[in-house]
Amino acid sequence: MTVGVLWQSLQSRVVPYVVAVDRLGEPRAVSEAEADYTPSDPQIAWALGKFVEHVRGLSLDPVVMRRQWLEAYDFTTQRGAAFLSAHARQSGALTRIGERTVTVQITSVVRASQQSFQVKWVETAYEHGRPSGQEHWTAMVTVVRKAPRDRETLRRNPLGLYVDGIDWSRELEPAGDGPTQQSSLTSEQSPTSRLGATPNLSPTLSEVKP
Repeated sequence: MTVGVLWQSLQSRVVPYVVAVDRLGEPRAVSEAEADYTPSDPQIAWALGKFVEHVRGLSLDPVVMRRQWLEAYDFTTQRGAAFLSAHARQSGALTRIGERTVTVQITSVVRASQQSFQVKWVETAYEHGRPSGQEHWTAMVTVVRKAPRDRETLRRNPLGLYVDGIDWSRELEPAGDGPTQQSSLTSEQSPTSRLGATPNLSPTLSEVKP
């Protein structure tokens, strides 16, 4: 009995906790999760909303931008991370900090299938503190779940929710406006087929100087 107790005490034990959210997705309570816990749709909606805010918003503060992008990478598979790296390089999100700001307002997150959600949001750009334009965007996000296996993973991604595929586009505007902008990574296509060679993550993040 003594040996058994000693052995158990030496084993690491990961205890997942559930964050209860209200109808708007805001956290309200924290409790220990049951085994094989499956997050609810409101919890997934809140996580995906934060993910979109992190990767589509622009801050004047490079430290804030770096933190938000690192947190976003914690919620992606290798495939999803490749998409984010390509998007960062193509859009200049991490190299043009200080030129303007963009705020993101999530308007809806709706389940589309067992593994995908439709996310809608509004982006408002500011230059010199004044609004300079507004765009409506829609994304189809494919997610996968993998239960956390260690304390660090649990801390970074307690729901075990990972973005694996992203297909986003600006919503069509009245005739006469510019064409719809699109950027996608779907389950049927590899990152290199639409986005070129898979970028190196480290150089992308290192371009942001604290």
